[in-house]
Amino acid sequence: MAEDGAPEGTAPARCIDRPGLRLRHWRGWLTPQHAQALEEQLVAEVPWKQEAIMLYGRSHWLPRLTCWMADPGCGYRYSGLDNVPEPWSPAAAQLRRQLGACRA
Repeated sequence: MAEDGAPEGTAPARCIDRPGLRLRHWRGWLTPQHAQALEEQLVAEVPWKQEAIMLYGRSHWLPRLTCWMADPGCGYRYSGLDNVPEPWSPAAAQLRRQLGACRA
């Protein structure tokens, strides 16, 4: 880990600060090969689903696949959908640990 919290071998972080937001972007954090492998793993192991929401009394399919992964007890409700957390998949858990290791 570099002094600015960047993963080894990446460019310095680009910081974006807004009220209530601090975003650090490290270009090249994942190699293209690692990003491709991670995408394939996430596609294969995450229980993706397409859900419908109620809008003006009618059901409409969301135009995307989603999966709410979170720690137990971190569910939420959105447009009539109860989002109960799925356990972290192995790839998502590893990515979460790697991101947690990056510091300000």
